[in-house]
Amino acid sequence: MAKAVAAAFALGALVGVLGMGDRGTAVASHPVAAAAADGSSLASHLIEGPGQTHTLVLVDGKSRRVCVYHINATSGVSTLKSARDVTYDLQLDDFNTEKPSPQDVLETIRNR
Repeated sequence: MAKAVAAAFALGALVGVLGMGDRGTAVASHPVAAAAADGSSLASHLIEGPGQTHTLVLVDGKSRRVCVYHINATSGVSTLKSARDVTYDLQLDDFNTEKPSPQDVLETIRNR
């Protein structure tokens, strides 16, 4: 469970980094995590964009699912943009990354 919550916060941090405006302008971001009595957990991350569209990311730590919504700031209409089970994603050591890879770093540390 702690691993899932940590993954949720890591995702929130990543979304916060990606939530930059068109010209690199910072946007407001609001992470929230909650745990229910039944052991389920839900983390949310609201990214207020500089335009009319805000992004809401919901992460269910128990089911390891992520949903991304766009919310029109004027009308309040929300649209589901993507949903994904990240169970297997979290088992990857690296994917779509540049050098140094995690293995390269490990070898460097071991060779000290």
